[in-house]
Amino acid sequence: MAARTFAFFSILAILSLTLAGTVVAQEEESRDIFCKRQDDVFAQDFDGLVFLVALGLFCFLVPWLLPMLLGYRGWWLTRPLARWAAIASVGTLAAAIAFVVLPALAARGMIPPALGLALYPGVSPEYAGCGTAEIESRGLLWGLVGRGRAAVIAGPVRMLLVFVAGAATWSLLYWLVSVLWLRWRGLPRQVGAALKGGS
Repeated sequence: MAARTFAFFSILAILSLTLAGTVVAQEEESRDIFCKRQDDVFAQDFDGLVFLVALGLFCFLVPWLLPMLLGYRGWWLTRPLARWAAIASVGTLAAAIAFVVLPALAARGMIPPALGLALYPGVSPEYAGCGTAEIESRGLLWGLVGRGRAAVIAGPVRMLLVFVAGAATWSLLYWLVSVLWLRWRGLPRQVGAALKGGS
């Protein structure tokens, strides 16, 4: 009887240890799957929200449209490069803090994850804990930058460099459009037309 009881409890202990190891492995695997999914969403939101929307808005559209809406009141609104510098620098700094610095602080536990990831609509606050997970990250800029084993949120310097590259790209586009606009519709064209018409 004692041998049977011992055998029963031995089998029960072996099964319990096996199941516990399986549960731990499944929890670890499910954490990696969760982190991979959230990393993909974070990278997609970063690419779309930051690179296209925020930087396009602050470095191109707002400096272009705000002076028209305000009627060019104030000397800095009439000069395209001064207008761009004033509006884009404030907007870009605010976007950098909101989209790069706050998630990096949340990943390091310095602020609540819900606050750090508030502007990323599809990302769970638990993603802030995935900075140490070894996953196959798709990287930023649709996979061009930072593809590898670490989560995107673990690389704030990489995020900041992509952010600066995006701001430079939109700023160059603003400058090109501004120069072309001045040649097409600006004062030099109007003066040239007036001089040709007056001769």
